[in-house]
Amino acid sequence: MSFAGDNCESSESVPLNTWTHAAFVFDKVTLAMSIYRNGNLVGYCISALPLQGIENNVTIGYIPGIVAVYGSNFFQGYIDQLTIVNRAKSACEILDDATLATYYDFDNSPILNDSGPNSLSSTSQFVSFTSSGYSSKAISFNNSTSYLQISGLTGLGTTNKSFSISLWIRPHSLSGTIVYVSSTAVGAGWCLSFIGFATNGSIVAQIWNGPARTVFGPALSISSVWYHIVETWSSINGLRLYIDRVLIASDPSLVTYTASSASNYVRLANRPNNSCAFGEVGLTTAFYGDIDDFRIYSRELAIDDICAF
Repeated sequence: MSFAGDNCESSESVPLNTWTHAAFVFDKVTLAMSIYRNGNLVGYCISALPLQGIENNVTIGYIPGIVAVYGSNFFQGYIDQLTIVNRAKSACEILDDATLATYYDFDNSPILNDSGPNSLSSTSQFVSFTSSGYSSKAISFNNSTSYLQISGLTGLGTTNKSFSISLWIRPHSLSGTIVYVSSTAVGAGWCLSFIGFATNGSIVAQIWNGPARTVFGPALSISSVWYHIVETWSSINGLRLYIDRVLIASDPSLVTYTASSASNYVRLANRPNNSCAFGEVGLTTAFYGDIDDFRIYSRELAIDDICAF
């Protein structure tokens, strides 16, 4: 991070042919210069002087004037989602920018928008809204064919890439698929119910690593109670299931996640294809109930992250 010779360097390298999230933050009050790689702080300095910049153009990919003196000095690669914000973002905001894949707060009825940094597209059928959700509104599924489907989840399609799925639910019955992942829009190809209910009413979380592998939670109550559900997977801790910010079940031996190698689709409240693997999730395909504050991360959430929701 450089201001005309006032430089701050990190000790981190950036791999070739791999997407890396980079963030540079300057705090004009403290003069702190911070460098983040994939949401983690990798460089920190105090600037020698206040920012001396003036209103001017922004050039992306090379430095005007430098080329004539030093020869070719340009970036060779791809850049996506460039943003410039006129304030110093916090470390938590940077981490969300780097790892939050999709976020639906369901507060803008009747429009279903992804409020995350990627603005992923979605389709829905026979959904309605309620005003008594975890936040101001929630989405309701009361039809056997109702669903919300989100496209473009590349992280979930990457083998052995950490992920977390977080949402609030208020079940009307203890059956059906809550979160379903597939490699095609019609729910076929590589496909699995990630979160749902077993035939005995207990909630389960699953991954695929040859067969479907499952951890079991308890049977929930059918009432006006909201439950916070989080499924996480990483090659360090394996598969984990949290309910209401408490680690309920885990299998640390599941250190391999075999993904689709495609950009996946995530469907809420319905499993469109019974011929796909459903593991320990019961045969009933539809989830009847309410869902709120749905998020997917491309990292394993820690218990402190979950407690912050």
